[in-house]
Amino acid sequence: MPPAAPPKPLARRILGHALRLGVAAAGIAYIVKTVRWTGGVAADGSPEPGFLDLLRDADPGLLLLGLALAALSIPVSSYRWWGLLRAAAVPMPFLRTLRLTYVGNFFNYCIPVGSTGGDVVKAYYAGRGHDRGTGGKTAVWLSVFVDRCSGLFGLLVLATLVGVTQLGDETIRPVVLTVGVVVLAGALAIAGYGWGPTFRGLRLARLDRLRGVGGVFRAARVYREQGMRPVVRAIALTLAVHGLLTVSAACAGLALGLGEHVSLGRLLVVLPLCIAAAAVPLTYQGLGVMEALAISTLAAGDSADNGIVGMLLFLRGYQLTSGFVGAVLLLAFPMEKPGS
Repeated sequence: MPPAAPPKPLARRILGHALRLGVAAAGIAYIVKTVRWTGGVAADGSPEPGFLDLLRDADPGLLLLGLALAALSIPVSSYRWWGLLRAAAVPMPFLRTLRLTYVGNFFNYCIPVGSTGGDVVKAYYAGRGHDRGTGGKTAVWLSVFVDRCSGLFGLLVLATLVGVTQLGDETIRPVVLTVGVVVLAGALAIAGYGWGPTFRGLRLARLDRLRGVGGVFRAARVYREQGMRPVVRAIALTLAVHGLLTVSAACAGLALGLGEHVSLGRLLVVLPLCIAAAAVPLTYQGLGVMEALAISTLAAGDSADNGIVGMLLFLRGYQLTSGFVGAVLLLAFPMEKPGS
């Protein structure tokens, strides 16, 4: 067994926490500065509702529809991870995978440890009962990592696919083209890793012998030997997962009257990018980061800022709901080793 990695120096840990707290504080300050809490008068003399007015007058039907769509995304997300586990020959019932997904969401959304904390918890509990020497634990951790990466890449694919229908929008066109280039590069990388001639030509087999991470690449061989089909399926399922989540957020935006300021098509392009930005563990649930990206990219004017902030607030509320379900499952049914 390789020696455990030495702990990070105290100064580095303190610096990392200070950096994250600073970014979070900046995000909160940005939101507070952007939001107009009370109503006013627009430049054309028409009344302009404040943030609290928008929340009070929101369409409850659309908000509930958004919550239902977000809830539907959880089983599909679990099925995506379950498929990666099965492809890696890791036995696990689907219901246990679903339960671990909810528990992971609790740590992702309800505890400010970063958006990757739930992934660590999922991998830890899923790996219990598997012998490290057989590679079972490595395969579990790799499946979680691939699940996370396929989710992020799928968000970019979703934004590109919707963006193709919005190329006539001059505001959003540069964003779509930029993301499309990233998607093309990622697709070529996946195809190259899975295609035998490219794998041999670039001598990628040497990665299996790298010290420290060679075991990861050896575990990844199971996906490559299947022509990367499990990864492609995971990305395809991501379109369903984040399609539901994107539409749920759009429902919240429409419930707040955001449709008066920005087209639905533009919303459906920008929202996947905001969700991807929130997955970067800089602030709690991307606080401030999502708002800044959405406001700058949607370019809908100051009158839309309240609706954008409110939409993202409800999106976080939907995600928190799934986290609370995970908390109930964790408290009511303590996690045990498979078969114990």
